Amino acid sequence: MKDVRAKIAGDGKMKTQLIALTSQLRLENYVEFLGFESPEDLVRDYATADVFTSPVLGGEAFGLTLGEAMACETPVVASNVAGYNEVIGGDLSFAWMTKPGDPKDVADKLRLVLEMEPDERRNRGKLARRHVEGNFSLTKNIDHQANYYERCLA
Repeated sequence: MKDVRAKIAGDGKMKTQLIALTSQLRLENYVEFLGFESPEDLVRDYATADVFTSPVLGGEAFGLTLGEAMACETPVVASNVAGYNEVIGGDLSFAWMTKPGDPKDVADKLRLVLEMEPDERRNRGKLARRHVEGNFSLTKNIDHQANYYERCLA
């Protein structure tokens, strides 16, 4: 698994710490900090990634970034937290869930995905996209909201 590179998007509060840790571990040649990205750049990065990971510790109301990556046909490795479970819906054909706060579990799952044959990884990404299209389309969201409002007004 040589030639593995990590790209980290965003300008969040931990960016400075992550840059320092990357330097301390001498990983500068393997980690790229992208900073804030436009929606178009995010789509490009999701679509060209072999895997998307979001090893959060909790507090995710909904896994928007997971859905975005999945819509771009990218398999995901993500923490087993409520908001992410809602997006993945228990379908582990395109997603690998990790124990929150367990970096070894994250590394093991990433290795599993990265060691797949490229065609298998692409097929998993296609399953991810189908899952998003089937569960989070605009029509589905409008129907869900309409049903919710109808129940509230009844």
